[in-house]
Amino acid sequence: MEDSGVVRLESGRGTIILSRLMAYEFLCRPNEAVSVEGLREEIAVLVQERSRLDESIAHLTIRLLERTARETSGKRGYQEGDHGSV
Repeated sequence: MEDSGVVRLESGRGTIILSRLMAYEFLCRPNEAVSVEGLREEIAVLVQERSRLDESIAHLTIRLLERTARETSGKRGYQEGDHGSV
């Protein structure tokens, strides 16, 4: 759409619509509408995938913190000079 003069991308501001009429005409073109819809669907799938990844990362982070806490609390009981001899 930027190549068609419909929008302009500005860093820090996002996408600026230059012409509503041109944007409407761009979206009404059959080939463009299909590709726009396809892009929307692809984005939706990626957002869902990102959500699943975020949940997995959170779960693994919790497991890591729990194990680290257990190992740390176990080392507190370790006395200098105590080498576990029986």
